[in-house]
Amino acid sequence: MKNILLISIYTFLLIPVCFSAQNEQVDSLKKVVGSQNDTAVFNALLELSGHYQFNNFDSATYYVGMAEQLMIKSDRTEKYPKALFVHGNILYANNFYQEALDYFTKALDLAPPLVRDCITDALPLNCAIQ
Repeated sequence: MKNILLISIYTFLLIPVCFSAQNEQVDSLKKVVGSQNDTAVFNALLELSGHYQFNNFDSATYYVGMAEQLMIKSDRTEKYPKALFVHGNILYANNFYQEALDYFTKALDLAPPLVRDCITDALPLNCAIQ
């Protein structure tokens, strides 16, 4: 009985601490979004979209859409394929397979040749493993 009581106490003490740490991370990322550094904002937006990928589809697509728009607006197109790939991952994780494939294809088309070659060389290996 004493063990059950201790486990219950630890559980009720640890769960709020875990959620508090997650909220602090999200809050700090949201503060970065307000900064002037495009690269830091872009990375924070992608982190936020990844945070919400499985539990809040609307927020995830909102943040990744902001990252895409930031890259288009700032003419820093070298990171745009990464945003498209993350957007594809979000769609795939939420069972929008055709839309995800469209984003993956567009990201692959816009990726630099070296990245494109690495991805296409790895595809047969990934298919063989599955």
